[in-house]
Amino acid sequence: MSVELQASVSDSFGNANDNQQQLSIDQYGVTGNMKTSCFIGIDGSIDWCCFPQFNSPSIFAKILDTEKGGFFSVRPQVAEYIPKQHYWPDSNVLVTKFLMDEGVGQVVDFMPVSSLSSSSYDNSSNSQEQQQEQDNSKLFKKVTKRSSILEDTIVRRLEVVHGALNFVMECFPAFNYALDGHSVKVNETGTRAIFKSEKLCLELQSSLPCLKISDSGVVGEFCLNSNVPNQKVCTIVLRQVPDISRESLGESEEWKSGQSTPECVQLADSALIETISYWQNWVSKISYQGRWREKVCRSALALKLMTFEPTGAIVSSPSTSLPKVIGGPRNYDYRFTWIRDACFALEAFLKLGCFTEATQLMKFMERRCMEDHEINKSNKQPHQQSVATEASGGENQYTAQSLGAPLSVMYNIDGSSKSVEEQAESLDHLRGYKNSRPVRVGNAASTHLEFDIYGELLDVVYRFDQKAAPISYELWKRLRTMVDWVCDHWSKPDASIWEIRGVNQHYVHSKVMCWVAVDRAIKLSLHRSFPCDRERWLQVRDEIFEDVLKNGWNAEIGSFVQCYGSKTLDVSLLILPVVDFLSPHDPKIIATVNAINRSPKKGGLVSSTLVYRYDTSSVGSHEGKKEGTFNMCSMWLINALTLAGKTDSRQLHQAQLLFEQMLTYSNRVGLYSEQTSFSGQSLGNFPHCNTHSALINTALSLNAMLE
Repeated sequence: MSVELQASVSDSFGNANDNQQQLSIDQYGVTGNMKTSCFIGIDGSIDWCCFPQFNSPSIFAKILDTEKGGFFSVRPQVAEYIPKQHYWPDSNVLVTKFLMDEGVGQVVDFMPVSSLSSSSYDNSSNSQEQQQEQDNSKLFKKVTKRSSILEDTIVRRLEVVHGALNFVMECFPAFNYALDGHSVKVNETGTRAIFKSEKLCLELQSSLPCLKISDSGVVGEFCLNSNVPNQKVCTIVLRQVPDISRESLGESEEWKSGQSTPECVQLADSALIETISYWQNWVSKISYQGRWREKVCRSALALKLMTFEPTGAIVSSPSTSLPKVIGGPRNYDYRFTWIRDACFALEAFLKLGCFTEATQLMKFMERRCMEDHEINKSNKQPHQQSVATEASGGENQYTAQSLGAPLSVMYNIDGSSKSVEEQAESLDHLRGYKNSRPVRVGNAASTHLEFDIYGELLDVVYRFDQKAAPISYELWKRLRTMVDWVCDHWSKPDASIWEIRGVNQHYVHSKVMCWVAVDRAIKLSLHRSFPCDRERWLQVRDEIFEDVLKNGWNAEIGSFVQCYGSKTLDVSLLILPVVDFLSPHDPKIIATVNAINRSPKKGGLVSSTLVYRYDTSSVGSHEGKKEGTFNMCSMWLINALTLAGKTDSRQLHQAQLLFEQMLTYSNRVGLYSEQTSFSGQSLGNFPHCNTHSALINTALSLNAMLE
């Protein structure tokens, strides 16, 4: 007979308490299906997974609380072993090996990709490749049924490479960020188990009869032997049970008796081959063939993994609340699409020749432009909003809403924006990564006024129009409205690219990106002969330029500064030569790069290759604690030195050296978090979209200059 247990959220994890160690951020690899992802530790434990989407509540969150968070572990039953982790070549299929005197075992983790039936990769016009695509499409049609069965599924394939090894599997989900209780049920043969919460139902399937209930979870012990064919592999599958099957699953005689092998387990081996082929086929379309191609492709795979395929969106990171400072409160939810981050990723996809991904991401942003335009038409006029704001607290209190901004800073992955801030809350019952509280869900930055997003958007639209496909006239009309809005409001203070909380300032980078928005709009209008108020745009563009040179340059320290009237350096100033605001060889740019490229003791921002975004001790909202260096910013410095290297070979050589050094700060599988501490510890959310976009753009720029 089958066994059932009702588990509350307060139930312990039983013998799983032996597996309560806290891994560091860089000890995780990531796999996923372009709808969600899993963080797999070097110890073989899935410690973070939001299911079935990036922004869904977690089912495993041990990375945020080792006692309550929940996990899904497979490991050898020995006291000591040496773990290794790597990706299957050119894929997001993760392999974790366990090496010991008794033998070698491994677990292959992957999530079948729902688009296996798609043949949309059309980056090449080669007739031979087109024929191969047609052949592939016939194969993909045959696996459509398998793909649908394995949709929203985690597959863990354990195998003994040589020797005979005992393994233990522990699956202890904690639904809804460990807030919801659940029931547990196992069938007679121990091949299937069900976890039922109020809103989600999961089924665990095993190819070996080993599953038993233990407190609020399921455990299984089994022996694998490389010399016995039917004992060499154990496949374990965790899948979401569709709503239509929730009540009936577990009640049929077939399920209870376990007389037949579970269907998902039967399909797992073929799904592994198809998933590997999918990823490798995608990587083969990347056009870049220069230096560091392996690192570039890994970053491209990371970006692809962070895309949300149903809408074309991309998350800034699939994690939440991994801290910028250990033990500090600056822990934020990055499971959203920032316009800025999407633009950086889109640029990287364009440069790699990944036009399908670039187009999907552009369509996502185009829909946001269209939808927000319709919403804003029913709001009060911008000047009316401005008057109301000034009357209530002065210009430094401006928000995106008070000015009738045509875009939100960030969106949910389904394209909505309203609930981003409304659902922002702290999960006080979770103690956070290494006691870094609070754990946050939602993000209040959605209300910020950040002018730079319009420059990033217009810049990438201009590039997309030239390299991928001409934009529509309907989109141009929306962009034209945005640029007119920028012309109306560029002179106001904002929260900057860094989303600094507190009083808004006149940030130099924000002003420059307003200049970029107007400049690219002018160029696009001329290139496509689009109608616009070109005379006004030209005038405003020149006004912004002169305003930045007058107020953004500090003669006393001989550098551009973070905001008007300050003496604080800011690494975002390195973008000025990249966006052609000034030449890389302009004396003011050279002086600014040199000022930033000094150690903090000498007033700079660079500490042994790593770059701080600015001096946090001179800017508010940091609770007095020094954050780590920003990996994206380190790439920006390398890019600035690369551009300067066109006329100064010493700068180019330094750029190459710094890039090689930065490559050593990824984790063992090539992934980067948002920040790196002075001691080399990974900090912040992981993996980080902007860091991987910056690596791609920097590698391609540096390679082109070296050649």
